[in-house]
Amino acid sequence: MSNQTRKVRYGDIYVCKDAIQRLLESSDPPIPAKTAIHIARFARRMSQEIALIEEQRVNLVRRLSKEKDGQFTVEAGTEEWREFIAEFTKLLNEEVDIDNTAVKIPDYVHIPIGDLVVLDQFIEIGES
Repeated sequence: MSNQTRKVRYGDIYVCKDAIQRLLESSDPPIPAKTAIHIARFARRMSQEIALIEEQRVNLVRRLSKEKDGQFTVEAGTEEWREFIAEFTKLLNEEVDIDNTAVKIPDYVHIPIGDLVVLDQFIEIGES
């Protein structure tokens, strides 16, 4: 793996959450062990960033919400909602340095088009 990094928006990482999970669950046909370990490392790095984003989202909801029946929610259309959207959008537009190494995915692995769209900047499709 390369020690070079590049800047990526938190929002680009955050939208990858479900696509990464589906990639981890890909097994038909089986992914070679070497590729699987690279995918697992990529998923772990991204999961750490996603957890940080989610933690900040939850903190923001708690700060701006009113508790109802043990649940914290920010009601749409309120001033608090507008503040939540503004602050969370600002967070998602912040950049973070990540490893510049693209994960190589064999071209026979089925990846839905929507997942390819969000994963495109992080993966390379081809022989592995």
